[in-house]
Amino acid sequence: MMRMLNRVLQLGLWALALSSLTAALACYVSYRRDCARLANVASDVTAGLNVPDDRVSALLEWVHGLHGSAGNRGRFLLTSMRATPLQVIESGGDCADKSRLLYALLRESGMSATMALCFKADSNEPVHTFVEVALGAGCQMAVDPAFNLFFPKPDETGYYGLLDLRKDPAILVRRVETICREIPTQCREQYYMRPADGYTRASTINWNKNAVLRLTHHLLHSVLGDEVYRLRRPAVIEEPKLFVAALCVVSAGACLMVLRVARRRATRKIVGFRIAARRPLPTRA
Repeated sequence: MMRMLNRVLQLGLWALALSSLTAALACYVSYRRDCARLANVASDVTAGLNVPDDRVSALLEWVHGLHGSAGNRGRFLLTSMRATPLQVIESGGDCADKSRLLYALLRESGMSATMALCFKADSNEPVHTFVEVALGAGCQMAVDPAFNLFFPKPDETGYYGLLDLRKDPAILVRRVETICREIPTQCREQYYMRPADGYTRASTINWNKNAVLRLTHHLLHSVLGDEVYRLRRPAVIEEPKLFVAALCVVSAGACLMVLRVARRRATRKIVGFRIAARRPLPTRA
């Protein structure tokens, strides 16, 4: 009876591992198809633009203009996951949704980018999302698709990035004043973000989320300094389909590990039984 139960459990684990790998492959294939469609969209939006910052500005403006600013209700499989980039194209979204889309479009355009978060000073709660893109060696450009904001330097030698916005809240104030002066119709109250809730606490990773991340932040900051605040977020965190594929691979790996451990134990028992069977019985004196 026990042997049959073990056999059933093994078959169940094999079935779960196989189905998890199949699901992982299906999610990854679907993700790659989405990437191809996003690459086509990015190519159409940036057609005729060869300068990197012009391409970034074109994508920023296009994403900003999509379907308002309400949160996208789309999901991929799990209700806890946010909308995919293609769902944002179809229905729009809030700052996090549009930043995810802009990040994906920049990535498919061959540019290195990462999403970043803004936090409340009193509670460390995330309140806003934007994107930082690398235009070249040592040149970063912070772009905010929710407000169609980017931050050129006054001397026209480049752009301000995440670390610049962290250090100097006046950059945001000056930029908004410039926009309001040049385009009064776009001077809306929503452009203004309190410094406490704005970019001055920006970071690509929520280092205060738990004790492990706080310890990791302490160790990395001692080595990298403020560069720790702009470490690139893994794509698997921002892509729902890629995230599900990774979960399925982990599930399959766990099943195979359990099967391996069970097989080793069974082998040891069999070997031990055979050795015991070969030993001669003790003789009486």
